[in-house]
Amino acid sequence: MALVTNPDENLSGGQIEQILDTLLYEVLRPLVYHSTVFDTQIVYALSFISRNKKRKISTSNSREESIDYLSRALITDDLDEKFEYIKKSKLERSMIYVFATNILRHYYDSFFSLYQNFLESEPGDRLVLKRRLKVIQDSLACPTRSDLFILLNSMHDATKQYNAYVESIVAQYIKICSKQASFFVDTNPNNNYDRKEVRQNFLKNVVTALNKYNSEHGALTSYIKFWFLNAQTCSNSDHEYGIAYRIPPQHKKKLATGDTASGFDINFSVSLDATVTDDEGEEVTLYNKVESNETVDSSLEHSRFSELLCTLAKNVDPHGIGRLTLGIDEHFSDADLDKMKKQMIKQHLLKV
Repeated sequence: MALVTNPDENLSGGQIEQILDTLLYEVLRPLVYHSTVFDTQIVYALSFISRNKKRKISTSNSREESIDYLSRALITDDLDEKFEYIKKSKLERSMIYVFATNILRHYYDSFFSLYQNFLESEPGDRLVLKRRLKVIQDSLACPTRSDLFILLNSMHDATKQYNAYVESIVAQYIKICSKQASFFVDTNPNNNYDRKEVRQNFLKNVVTALNKYNSEHGALTSYIKFWFLNAQTCSNSDHEYGIAYRIPPQHKKKLATGDTASGFDINFSVSLDATVTDDEGEEVTLYNKVESNETVDSSLEHSRFSELLCTLAKNVDPHGIGRLTLGIDEHFSDADLDKMKKQMIKQHLLKV
């Protein structure tokens, strides 16, 4: 596939988004069709969305829509349907990419090294190698060793294609990152910022923008510039009740050196009647944003939903390895509790 050398000039934001998603879903495809390991990531995404209403991990316009499609993907047995549901949920690209690259980093080299030794060794020496290959196969929830071979090979090749295209896009914004870094450093001479580190920070935000980009919200360049602004205004902020404020650099210097002889004083005054934009894009007052509006019914619904997710996680990951890694709460059925109680009585740990 020939990569576009100047995507920003030759393609629209929608076309760039379509190419990104096409290449990324080729990375995801072997995970869905040759393994069930991605189910743990779906459970993690559902758990994260339900617990953190401020942080979106989907480029979809609707949180409810993302939850609906992810839930369908988790319960269906049809692999074609599962793949389509995951695509429709529009998970942030990093949710898929980081998961896939972690698998490749941990298992790709070791698997093919073991596999090569397995093929070249004598039949009598293959038992140990076969067992070690089986450990990797079970870890990635692949039905057969052939599925594992196809999964790692296909994912490795698709990831290289995706990385190459992302690099071709990021390359178009290196110049603007350098200019923005120079401007930021020159306008903040008292902070002694390192120009290369600031430029690297802006490049990082280009990648962040690509992971979150939805062409329905505007042009790609405009969205990247928004993340440039975010990089300049949100670092090293102090937070109180979710409201961020910054102390001017010259005042920070006086605070650090204790130079308050000239009558220097700082007074922060935040009006709770000032309007801000909430997570849904509507204007609300700071008072309403800070004040909790959670009701008993919503708390109960959230509790039931969390319990359902824990139950699904246990069915997907019965051995608990994925749940332990992702920090998902444990769910115990009545049978589990009875079994534990009997074991504790047997070990004289429980008085009845």
